[in-house]
Amino acid sequence: MSKKLSREEISVLQNQKLKTFTDIYGEEIYQDIIKILWAHDPIRLHSSPRKHEYEPEARTITPRLLEANSEQELHKIVYEEFVLWFGLSAKLKDDYIKIAHDIWQTWQYRIRLVNISED
Repeated sequence: MSKKLSREEISVLQNQKLKTFTDIYGEEIYQDIIKILWAHDPIRLHSSPRKHEYEPEARTITPRLLEANSEQELHKIVYEEFVLWFGLSAKLKDDYIKIAHDIWQTWQYRIRLVNISED
């Protein structure tokens, strides 16, 4: 039987996944995702004075980019993460289509940059 992880243990694992990802693909994609989430503000957090209010969600979405083979798969991932973080406040899945599109376009751009620098 596996033990249930504490929030602290989960946070450590998430940070390790993010570090592994950013070591390969760069920190920029993580920062881009924070900016995209803030621009769309699906949970309406703009009343918060912190512009980095979406860092936890970006921290869990970023390493999962490797799971997405399409924009539609990324849409599912983004929605899943928001449901995990915010429950019913995450609203409708369709509310995340444009967010997934913007993240996907940025991700594809970043992949091209990594591939060019390796050539």
